[in-house]
Amino acid sequence: SEDPITGSLNAALAVWLNSEGRLDNDLLIAQGTKINRHGRVFIKPDRSSADIVRIGGHTHLLVEGTISL
Repeated sequence: SEDPITGSLNAALAVWLNSEGRLDNDLLIAQGTKINRHGRVFIKPDRSSADIVRIGGHTHLLVEGTISL
């Protein structure tokens, strides 16, 4: 089934909002509710550095392995 979260888009939006001075508080982004999924992304501006934004969320391990090149 489709991944309910677009982490790369949320990260880009968070960095953009932060660079514009519009990310004053922590954010919780909800995605996937229309497809009965409950994806969540947590966005937190780093108070020690104006250039850092922390992105997080819960994951589900679907595949595990190693690749040798």
